[in-house]
Amino acid sequence: MTLFHVLEHLQEPGRALARIAKLMDPQGWLVIEVPDIEADWPELGLSQVHVSHRSYFSAQTLETLLNANGFYAHHWRQEAHGIYEGNLRVYARLSAPATPAVAAPPPSAGNIRAHILKQIRPLSLRNGYPRLAWRLARL
Repeated sequence: MTLFHVLEHLQEPGRALARIAKLMDPQGWLVIEVPDIEADWPELGLSQVHVSHRSYFSAQTLETLLNANGFYAHHWRQEAHGIYEGNLRVYARLSAPATPAVAAPPPSAGNIRAHILKQIRPLSLRNGYPRLAWRLARL
């Protein structure tokens, strides 16, 4: 099963994963790709903060969500050649591994907040209000 750029749009991503865990073949794979909140999106010329995103994930928070809903992360990839370099892809399997790993603590809320605020540029011609006004005027 694949969820490419789906989880960040869901109100309750954990609930969706729990449902998928019940429906999946025990030998199946779950492949998830989400924007990585810890990626340097402004360096890529993009804004990661999007009005339709209900959740934001780092490797640690996504792994915690997977573990809480019947999955374990088999391996991870930063998608250097995907849609954007800032995407995070995880290949997950059902059930816990024989020796569960201790999850690293998630990044601090203050660091995440600062990272998001650094990306919000309301006066940007590329993705701010002037561009929005221009697009609306063209309609």
